[in-house]
Amino acid sequence: MTGEDDRDKKIEELNKTIEMLKFSQAQQAQAEKMKIIDEFAHGLSHEVKNPLAIILQGVDYLTTKVNMADPSIGSTIEYMKDAIKRADKVIGDFLDFSSMSPLELETADLSAITDNSLELVRHQLEAHHIEITREFQPGVPLVMIDKNKIAQVLVNLFLNAVQAMPEGGKIAVKISSVKSQAGKIMVKLEIDDNGPGIPEDDLLRAFDFFFTTKRSKGNIGLGLSTVKTIIDMHGGEIKLENKKDDNGVKITIILKAGQ
Repeated sequence: MTGEDDRDKKIEELNKTIEMLKFSQAQQAQAEKMKIIDEFAHGLSHEVKNPLAIILQGVDYLTTKVNMADPSIGSTIEYMKDAIKRADKVIGDFLDFSSMSPLELETADLSAITDNSLELVRHQLEAHHIEITREFQPGVPLVMIDKNKIAQVLVNLFLNAVQAMPEGGKIAVKISSVKSQAGKIMVKLEIDDNGPGIPEDDLLRAFDFFFTTKRSKGNIGLGLSTVKTIIDMHGGEIKLENKKDDNGVKITIILKAGQ
């Protein structure tokens, strides 16, 4: 080996070490952030869930003491019960989000995980007449991921697309290998639908904590926030945009190839 080859090898090893340190630091920062959220969520749960349970018991008791046959009384009581249960669900979802466990990384085939995730939502896809097309590039490298968490991301994104197209539509899923600006091999996953798209103002806030366009339906907006958190934990990137040449939304996820 020449001196120049030896130098290049050392530079390559140094760059890998720097990348590993950056990833470790990002993981540590994310863990600290999640710890703070977890402590806040459990405090909030104690202060809110217990009083909600007492209020719900009180409302249930009232149903035995008032004339539920009276439409105005009956509908008011039911509305109160629904509101209490919705608030309780908000706290439960927040606890689930805050208790996110550390990553369990292993090399995995993203195409296989995507197929498995599609199978998990197959009933929803068929019920809403959603057509799936796959375009998986052959020979795409394995990725270093937590398989369960990435499956959670994909199921969430597929269900979001279904909700955007309740009367039917198409979802296209593509997987390919790409190079980063630094020349590193990455794996790109694209999911796009032909639904109505997202208002531009909402696109800017789509990954914000608790943001949702479906709050009136009981959705509290943890879905995309959770998705971004998981992708961030992997040191990956996620982008959400309206398609320029067609209706619908395109989501792009970039993950590092496995070592």
